[in-house]
Amino acid sequence: MIGVVYYSLSPEARVRREGFGLLFYNSSTTNLTFVKSGNLLDFNEESRCICGAKVNLNAEEEEKIKRILQVLLKKGLIVDADCDLEITTAKRVAWR
Repeated sequence: MIGVVYYSLSPEARVRREGFGLLFYNSSTTNLTFVKSGNLLDFNEESRCICGAKVNLNAEEEEKIKRILQVLLKKGLIVDADCDLEITTAKRVAWR
């Protein structure tokens, strides 16, 4: 298990949950990024945090989360965590 990994949404990014996973919009480039993550990633709108792990993942799911987060970091859609962890922790149960 990779553990719970938190990232903040970058200031110019917007995200919403879709049936396939998450849809990111970068307002500085007007690019859309479709992330076929299913339920592997969570987003908390109030804290603007991305949560990159869940319990009972197999090795393939863990690797998929790592790859997705690396791509999102490279595209500048997320940044290293500066999340309000109090909000994030309180909302984590509702994210599942």
